[in-house]
Amino acid sequence: MEKDKTENHRGKYMNLLTMEHVSKAYTDRVLLDDVGFGINKNEKIGVIGVNGMGKSTLLKIVAGIEESDAGTISMGNQVKICYLPQTPVFEAGTTILRAATEGNYDELNRWTIEAEAKSMLNQLGFTDYDEKIEHMSGGQKKRVALVRALLTPADILVLDEPTNHLDNEMSEWLEEYLIQFRGAILMVTHDRYFLDRVVNRIVEVDHGKLYNYPGNYSEFVRLKAERQNMELATERKRKAFCVRSWNGYTAAQGREVPNRKRILTGFMLCRK
Repeated sequence: MEKDKTENHRGKYMNLLTMEHVSKAYTDRVLLDDVGFGINKNEKIGVIGVNGMGKSTLLKIVAGIEESDAGTISMGNQVKICYLPQTPVFEAGTTILRAATEGNYDELNRWTIEAEAKSMLNQLGFTDYDEKIEHMSGGQKKRVALVRALLTPADILVLDEPTNHLDNEMSEWLEEYLIQFRGAILMVTHDRYFLDRVVNRIVEVDHGKLYNYPGNYSEFVRLKAERQNMELATERKRKAFCVRSWNGYTAAQGREVPNRKRILTGFMLCRK
């Protein structure tokens, strides 16, 4: 990733990461088609779209797990990104506590980090911190990985389905944690109520393009309806223009009329 040294007047980065002209495809499936995207400090962004549209791929590209086929990604110096995968993998033989704190402590802060990890694990339904990770279900492993992600110092949290395998009480705890998080968040979740309470921006992935909407999920629904209505009105106008152009074209055939060239141009545009 390229580094961008641009700072605001207070000396702190406002724009943490920017993607420009990014494309990504798998065989004949285009997931991202020349898209632009940015993450600013303190933004909490929800990524939505139907399954298979490229939401997880977008997250992996932002996190540096996958490379784009084209385009550039730039971010500020010393910006740290932490990524929660949809399906985490742990080394066999690792305890729950060690898996949750992996890479997040040294001998100086070990006890503090372990105490914080135990508190989080307890919130997510764990009490035996010495249980081996391979004895856990997929949902339990995801919750352990969530704790590890939240413990990792980061400017941008990239979370793929963080609310999966959480009950209502756990979701409320995570909701409050992310609201209080002093950094940017980019996450995919199908929990629209969670999105309503946590995010302040929605990015929709739709047939290779990204559509940005300020606000939470409810605001997205309203703004998308407005956009679709505008697009529908534009399409109606285009069709009406095409009808007029066709009528003018047929009327102009075989005879000279003052606007024949303009009518023909309009007709050819409508055929595209």
